[in-house]
Amino acid sequence: MKRFQPLFIIICLCFGSALYSQSFEDLNAPSFPAATIINSDANEISRPKSLKGFEAVLLNNFVDSTNNILVPNNFALEFNPYTLSKRKNFNYEDYINNYKGLKTLSFSLAANTTYKINDSTNIEAIGVGARMFILNGLPASFDSTKYQRLVAQYKKLTSYNSSLILRATAFIATKPEATIATDELKNALKKEGDQEELLNLIDLIFEDIDATINKNEIVEVLDTSIKTKSRNKTLEAFKTYLDKVKNERYGLIWEINGAVGIANAATITSPQQGIWSTFTYRPIKKDENGDNVPSPFEFTNLIRYTNINNDFIKGIDPYANAINLEQNFDIGLQTALDLDQFSLELEYIYRINSEKNTDKLLLNVGYNITNDILVSFNFGKDYHELYDTSKENLIAGLSVDFGFGTISKKSITDLFNNDLN
Repeated sequence: MKRFQPLFIIICLCFGSALYSQSFEDLNAPSFPAATIINSDANEISRPKSLKGFEAVLLNNFVDSTNNILVPNNFALEFNPYTLSKRKNFNYEDYINNYKGLKTLSFSLAANTTYKINDSTNIEAIGVGARMFILNGLPASFDSTKYQRLVAQYKKLTSYNSSLILRATAFIATKPEATIATDELKNALKKEGDQEELLNLIDLIFEDIDATINKNEIVEVLDTSIKTKSRNKTLEAFKTYLDKVKNERYGLIWEINGAVGIANAATITSPQQGIWSTFTYRPIKKDENGDNVPSPFEFTNLIRYTNINNDFIKGIDPYANAINLEQNFDIGLQTALDLDQFSLELEYIYRINSEKNTDKLLLNVGYNITNDILVSFNFGKDYHELYDTSKENLIAGLSVDFGFGTISKKSITDLFNNDLN
């Protein structure tokens, strides 16, 4: 097969230009419905973890220096009521295994000063949304032993941090000099009977510290070095592992989302609304280590309703088209099979429109020639044109992705697993 790879790529390049590639629609419910409903493109999402933090985010973004209310541009906020208040005897393992229902209920708020009415008219808009997992399967890769090990490691490093700071403080008190030799401080921190892990940590944190150090800066320098070189890395590995366990789940997953756009605060007028309901099924399989992981097969069903308030739009732009192309009720099905080199996706969407019902069918076959070169072929039919239903809108697309300037999927997976370990 390798002998024919260059020839195959050349054929794709020569004939691919005669075809066009059609991408699949995202049949998943939007992860941030408030921003989706007003077409906001916020780069950062604020996620306060306390009521005080929630209040501070709102005041800093919606109130100006003269205490007047304003609408910020590309603002995004999401909060989960379950995590806003402190909980006694919180068990993260139980939280992960039963992560569904009210535990997953989150509300989102977005603001945009460039909500588009037409090519030349933008208005201020605020989006309010909510999402929740009614069913959320089971975590694919939760390892209680690994979880406990990461917790114990972080607690141990925190204890080492406190112990070394106390030792350094006691040592400083015996030294009248303004500056202290780093090697002298390093040797003073090491005690007979210390565990090898602690001795190695002391060697590590002194690697990049200058030969001499100001006595008044020792505590801060040591604390920063311990955090950046050891404790923070363990904490990040812990967070990465928990995010992976939290989001990689198998079985039946049912998510519901909804959002409303508000364009006139005085009259509470809504230019656009949307509701999404997504069912996803991911079977389980065993990996080479015997751990449960999601299988390469996935099935998704989407029910989606989107509506634009035509009366509101025409009130701003009297020349707006009377036919609302965005008032749709969609029912979609999608199946996907993703193996190491071969992938197959099939999508069907039936759209109920106030003017004309239509549907879309798309098949995609992909093959990874190498880790960086992907060849994909699309075939099917697109939605009918609203004004000319005689067109069948057949889809045929061939594309080659060389992955220039990107990291291959395998490399990303390897890096991610290395970080966890």
